[in-house]
Amino acid sequence: MQKLLLPGVLLGAVLVMVWAYWVGREPGLEAAARDRSLQHYRIDRYPELLPQAWKEELLARLEQAPDLSLLDPKALEVARELLASVSWIQPESIQVSLQLPEGLKLRYRPRSPLIQISVQGHRGPVLAADGTVLPPGLPAALADTILLVPLDPGDQLPEAGRQVASPLLQEALEVAVEAYALRRKSGLPIRRLERQPGYPANSPGVPPPFCLVLEDGTEIWWGRSEAAQDPFAPSLEQKIARLVTTLRRYPDLLGLRRVVLDQPILKLFDSRNQPIAVPEAGF
Repeated sequence: MQKLLLPGVLLGAVLVMVWAYWVGREPGLEAAARDRSLQHYRIDRYPELLPQAWKEELLARLEQAPDLSLLDPKALEVARELLASVSWIQPESIQVSLQLPEGLKLRYRPRSPLIQISVQGHRGPVLAADGTVLPPGLPAALADTILLVPLDPGDQLPEAGRQVASPLLQEALEVAVEAYALRRKSGLPIRRLERQPGYPANSPGVPPPFCLVLEDGTEIWWGRSEAAQDPFAPSLEQKIARLVTTLRRYPDLLGLRRVVLDQPILKLFDSRNQPIAVPEAGF
């Protein structure tokens, strides 16, 4: 998945933590060899907009930290695994190093929220870019900017910290990357990603095509993501070119109900859902 700038500063923040092993002027090697509790820590900086519930989960994990000697060869890995058990932390971002004379220094980043699940019309859990279910508590100002994806009937979500297996949601994560880039560059108020009407819910091994739904209900039939490698669909570049052509004739897509970009030819439908003429160069 390509790098993406998402709404909210939570995504780019770094948290620095130091576990203090030494007390007073005790000699370094002697202090390092003695078991010290990892519950003695100092948090230098939290990520911005970190939800209170997320902070409480981190602190609860730290309260469970064991006693450990700094000279123990497993010390760095124990500290790493402790943070990796926090559901909203990116395990691959964790950096652990010795910070003399204080102890261990840890840096890490929170997972990036990418889509929010809609369950029977109500906002549900948020998924990170890697498909992990995030714990609740995102600030409303941030949650309101995240794309909504309706959950298929019968689909179940795992608990926070685990990844989704639904083909619909896995493809939605890929399409969301393209939708955010499109929203940022075009200014179109894309709010939801929805399975295209009429596409069967059960197609094992085949990701569903998606609609990008604007604030006023206008649908952009986007299809599958570039990552899906659909051999019969237009390329990402072709879909963007078709949308640019349409926007020149219909700024902000005003007057349109549906824009079909993922078929062999561009198709446009008016507010009554009737087909209308395609602008020139509407390949």
